[in-house]
Amino acid sequence: LSYCGRDSAKKYISLPFKILLLSLKILFLLIQGLAVERLGRRPLLIGGFGLMVIFFAILTVSLTFQNHAYWLPYLSIFCILAIIASFCIGPGGIPFILTGEFFQQSQKPAAFMIAGTVNWVSNFSVGLLFPFIQAGLQTFCFLVFAVVCLAGATYLFFVLPETKNKTINEISQRETGLAMGTGWRDPEQGLADQHAAKSSSCMPACMGGPIC
Repeated sequence: LSYCGRDSAKKYISLPFKILLLSLKILFLLIQGLAVERLGRRPLLIGGFGLMVIFFAILTVSLTFQNHAYWLPYLSIFCILAIIASFCIGPGGIPFILTGEFFQQSQKPAAFMIAGTVNWVSNFSVGLLFPFIQAGLQTFCFLVFAVVCLAGATYLFFVLPETKNKTINEISQRETGLAMGTGWRDPEQGLADQHAAKSSSCMPACMGGPIC
């Protein structure tokens, strides 16, 4: 927030502003909890990353030209709040849900341990490296995060399946199908196809087919 420029903007970095940040996080986490079963995991996760890319880009522009207009520092503050909200509505919580949905019960402890370790190591790395990124790139430092979010959204768009209203067996079937190059098929459609194939193979004996 020190990048937001003028003293008139910096004065909001106080206890009321911290309360505002906390309230914003709680609000959008609640929105995520209410929307995740209606909209699905993919839209919230990919959409959250996409919104972060947009607001990181706007934040970079407002920081670069903050001395040209008195209202640009306030736009920077708005972008920071919007980035936090975008993170809370998708990338902040959805990965933990997916960790519990992608793995069998026996695999979940190891999966959560690895996911938690990667999460905290990443947080530590960002906190450790950001001062150097800031010193080197100045107002363009947030473009690094924009690129990471864009790469993550692109990867998830092509790889991440929708797990809403699907069992672990259906998700595992999809992953197996992708690994074998056959893709994922709806289990109900698969049963219908099997029934149709069986019916076509059971022709009357007079037509040269077996008697079923």
